[in-house]
Amino acid sequence: MSLMINTIVHIVHIHSTHTMSTQLRKKAAKQQKRISALNSPLVHTPANSRPASSDEDAWSDVSGSTVDSYTSTGSRAFDDDAIITNWEDELKQSIEDLGEKRTSTRESALVKYTTLLSRKYAAPLIESQHHNLVDLLKRCIKRPGNTRENVLAARAVSLTFINHGDIGQAEQEELYQEVLPMLKYIITNIASAEVKASCLQSLSITTFIAASTADSIDCLNFFYEILQSAGHSVHIDDVEDEDAMTIVMASAARGYGLLYAVIWGDGRGRRGDAWDEFEKSMPAHLKLLDSISMEVRVASGENIALMFESIDLHNNDPENSDEDDAALPQYDDIDNLMARLQNLATDSNRRRNKKERASQRSAFRDIVRTVEGGERPTEKFKFRRSAVHFTGWSKIVELAAFRETLKEGLSVHFEENELLQTIFSYSPDHSHFLHSPRPGSVMSAAADSDRDLEFESSVDRKHLNSEMSKLRSKELKKLRKSKRMHD
Repeated sequence: MSLMINTIVHIVHIHSTHTMSTQLRKKAAKQQKRISALNSPLVHTPANSRPASSDEDAWSDVSGSTVDSYTSTGSRAFDDDAIITNWEDELKQSIEDLGEKRTSTRESALVKYTTLLSRKYAAPLIESQHHNLVDLLKRCIKRPGNTRENVLAARAVSLTFINHGDIGQAEQEELYQEVLPMLKYIITNIASAEVKASCLQSLSITTFIAASTADSIDCLNFFYEILQSAGHSVHIDDVEDEDAMTIVMASAARGYGLLYAVIWGDGRGRRGDAWDEFEKSMPAHLKLLDSISMEVRVASGENIALMFESIDLHNNDPENSDEDDAALPQYDDIDNLMARLQNLATDSNRRRNKKERASQRSAFRDIVRTVEGGERPTEKFKFRRSAVHFTGWSKIVELAAFRETLKEGLSVHFEENELLQTIFSYSPDHSHFLHSPRPGSVMSAAADSDRDLEFESSVDRKHLNSEMSKLRSKELKKLRKSKRMHD
């Protein structure tokens, strides 16, 4: 009898161990699949626009993680393989379901819609439904008490604008004016920090894509007021959770940087205006460097580097030599600023976890090199057999914004979406595709010789930029040394 009992116990133990082992394997496989799906093949990049590695998990922004969690939870409602195979039909059905009364149906539709518009270039399929889509998505964003639906709908607005395709400027401006007041109202009056952050992201990307210069400056001021008031302008004090408050401030800081980049980045706009904005916004950004949130500290530091780079480019532009403010502006408190940036670049505060410290140090080393010596960061985005090179904070900030919205679909849109190709001056090579580019596209397959020539000219430009950067670095160091001697 005792032998039988021992045998039964042994069998139960084996079964329990096997079941637990199977569950652990399934959990590990699911987690690995999740990580692989979110990672994009960016290499040697500034930390804010690079996907989180094993050493940089802290870089995954909170608002993006929130959207991911909502999407992954809802994605169980449909078969992902079926979506890839029949994606046109699935997209049409998801648009129809956006108007359904049942909340779960609308949420499932939003998950499908955002998944498809991020992973596929859908402009030809939605070109006749722009106004209808905006109307449906506005209703989803404004529905009270449903954070998940609100967050998904805000991202859906961004993806719809990214997928506008060959749309007239007047129509795009009209669509933008339809969402602009609604997004500002939600950001200002809705209590949920997650909804505020998602709408801030949507507002920045839609403004970047569709707004006039006047509207872009108006929105930049909207983001500035959030930073300057520490969120009080959008009633962030109504949010009880301090961590949730930092989500809003991080989104606001990133949005400010994106709009500064489109207005004055890469030498655009008037230097005097760029300098005035720099002087106005620096105090707010200096306060953000002390934030408890690494995302906020880094976003603020990158904005500072972006503004320094912009002023530097304007000063070295021969077309600006006749401006009344031709003398090189100098930031009055450069020594204090450099000390603070250096401290963040070498931060060893044990209160922060190891991954957070490593990520912050990596980011602020790039920032210090720009502010101190005028050095512009470089980045390479690799996918398929292509590699896209980026130089300077302006393009890197813009890339980070599109990656935050498109996530794993970024490479697809580089290949198919003329919006991204225009913004980043990218000409895709479709010679390795099994099928031709989409009908009516201006994209064409490039011959190998053309790609070689493009590579050679890219190397020449990189060498020239490097030499110019060295010259600017020497000039800036001399000027700052001279300034310290006279002080």
